[in-house]
Amino acid sequence: MVDLVARYGIDLEAEVNGARLLLGEGLEFCVARWNNPEFTKVLGEELDAYRGATITPELDRELMNRAIAKTIIKGWKGVELEGQALEYSWDNAFKILAHPQLQDLRAQIVAFAQNVDNYRLRVTQRT
Repeated sequence: MVDLVARYGIDLEAEVNGARLLLGEGLEFCVARWNNPEFTKVLGEELDAYRGATITPELDRELMNRAIAKTIIKGWKGVELEGQALEYSWDNAFKILAHPQLQDLRAQIVAFAQNVDNYRLRVTQRT
């Protein structure tokens, strides 16, 4: 017999408030799960502002970055940007996400947020 919650249960708090993405050298992001209710709401609001308009790929990326900054990146430790310590704020999160030289980091954060295994009870209880 397999206890389904033990095997597949999601940490509902980590889903919205974030799980730890450890990147080494003291760099850590707190990352909420992709498509969590807050993300879905904010992305919908961002898109509603442009209802009926043509959304270019650039605007689509900007709207997505705003939603990620507001609802997926929940905090960080050890972040510097171009030699300056960077305190967590959603404005600074947006700055990181939009930075042309940090697109691989953006992709890593998104991939972490989309990986359900990062939000399983059995995983989050260990960290």
